[in-house]
This record gives sequence, C-alpha cells and structure tokens, in this order.
Amino acid sequence: MNDIQAALGISQLKRLLKFKQRRRYILDHYRYCLNELPLSIISAFDHTDPFYHLAVLRLDDAKYQRLLYQHLLKSDIYTQVHYTPVHLQPFYQSLGFFKGYLPISEEFSTRILTIPLFPQLTKMQLRFIIDTIVHFFEVNN
Repeated sequence: MNDIQAALGISQLKRLLKFKQRRRYILDHYRYCLNELPLSIISAFDHTDPFYHLAVLRLDDAKYQRLLYQHLLKSDIYTQVHYTPVHLQPFYQSLGFFKGYLPISEEFSTRILTIPLFPQLTKMQLRFIIDTIVHFFEVNN
C-alpha cells in the first residue's frame, strides 16, 4: 500500500460508522416497503450487528428473476446475481463437478437478485428503486 492509498483508507475509516448506519437504513427501508411482495430480503440474524454490503432479494418464484432483472435494467437500475454456485464454474466442472451436484444451491441461485445498496444512494433513488419493484409485481401478478 502506498501513502496515497493509506491516506484514502484513513479518511474512509472516519466515515465508517456513517456508511454502516446508512446501509442499515436502506436495507430496513427496502424490507419495510417491499414486505407485501412475493419476496424476502436476505440478511443477518437480528441479534448480530453486520456491516451490510449487499441487498439480496429472495424471490418466492424463480420465474421472476430474469423478468425483474430486465424490468429494473430498463429503468437504469443495475442488479446482478452475486451467489452463483461455485461448482458450476468451468474450473470446478473440470474437476468433475456438474449441474445437479448441489441442487439446493442451484435452485437458490435462480431466485435471488441483488439490488443497489450503497451509502450515497439518495432518498429519491431509493424511492425510485422501490417503486419500480412494486410496479413490476403489480403488472406481473
């Protein structure tokens, strides 16, 4: 690490608690506003004090994953699947792993979608993301 990287790191550490609180606020807001939809938000246990880095939706039905992804993308909301099964990566398949080897993790990966969660997310952007997700389910249910 050079001096510039160290200085940047030190300056970010001073804002660490604010980042953590903001991420918790955003995740709690997602949870509150999306609680009537056919999904849940994956998070740590209530008795823990995590520093959330992802907001992961677990959709009740896998049919929604690709459709919701495309719907959000059309609105310039960028999402992804962070937890693709490792055994399906080419390296692990070259070691003999195959589709169907871990069916629970494979099924899980078809029902999750990560939505934006970063401290600089404004209230207006947060509202837009929530409204866009709610609209998707109004149209697709």
